[in-house]
Amino acid sequence: MTSVVTYNVFTELHDVPYRMNTISDILQKSDIDIICLQEMAFAHPKKIIKNKLQDKYFIFESNHYYRKYNYKAYLFSLIFLALFLYWHLNNNNSAFIYVFVILGIICIPHVFDFLFLSGLKGIYYMLYEINQDRTIDSCGLTILIKKDNFKKIKILKHAPFKNQGYVPQLNMARYYFNMIIPRPSFMIMLIESKNNTKFLLCNCHLVLGVDNDNRIYQIHELLNNLHKLKKEYLVNDIVICGDFNVNNESSDIKILESYGFFNTGKFKTWNPSKNEYCDDNLIDEQNDYIFINFNKQFKSTRIFDGEIYEILSDHYGIMTTIL
Repeated sequence: MTSVVTYNVFTELHDVPYRMNTISDILQKSDIDIICLQEMAFAHPKKIIKNKLQDKYFIFESNHYYRKYNYKAYLFSLIFLALFLYWHLNNNNSAFIYVFVILGIICIPHVFDFLFLSGLKGIYYMLYEINQDRTIDSCGLTILIKKDNFKKIKILKHAPFKNQGYVPQLNMARYYFNMIIPRPSFMIMLIESKNNTKFLLCNCHLVLGVDNDNRIYQIHELLNNLHKLKKEYLVNDIVICGDFNVNNESSDIKILESYGFFNTGKFKTWNPSKNEYCDDNLIDEQNDYIFINFNKQFKSTRIFDGEIYEILSDHYGIMTTIL
């Protein structure tokens, strides 16, 4: 019997010490075998999880600190600099046009990245007097494996998706932020229990956007990687956990089901009212999933949902016990 949890802890900076300490205490008491977390981007949440759970769990992190930027990420900078050149060449030398130069420099991805980490995050750390480690793991994936139950664990692959999937939207500032800071990504591990059961475990976080067709490319990339590793390591069983950012009636989820994966629990796992960046017309729906491709009995429940625990994220967790 193996218990698996997926939970998006919410990368928002507010109340980090309280939220992460509470989440860690709950996970410690729950005695879960495998825990897949998303949006573990900042150093302080990682530190709390390690301090609280490292004696009981092996902890694996994506640690994706070096980011390559898509050419689209330079678009805003080029637009502002082009506006400056246009006005300058038309003999408009007022001080105002130099605002375009400043904005153009700020929007260079490397500069924006640095200012975000050293500026906003630095102020947050100063206010809350916590460790001022300004690194950010832009994949933000963490997997915890219970030490007592597993004898072999190996990370096979972890990477951002080749197609990051962000598309232009009316809120250009949010689009730019998404393109620079987060990275839709996946982490795949080979796990062998002490009773010699082997399986592949995947923790993933797919791109935002209800109608984002690029998510399908990410699902196919994920399936291709799992298929190759399944053949290479002679493993049949696969468990996929994560935040797919889409409801369970979507064509994206139907693709996974067409490849023989079962959704182990249909629950509403996303609460947009807890996310200040979301539109008011959005409703609770399932965004988080645990899929399996083998025919075994299981039971699932929703956790961190406000009924047993207080709500600590804009997501609820899912726990599936494979019998």
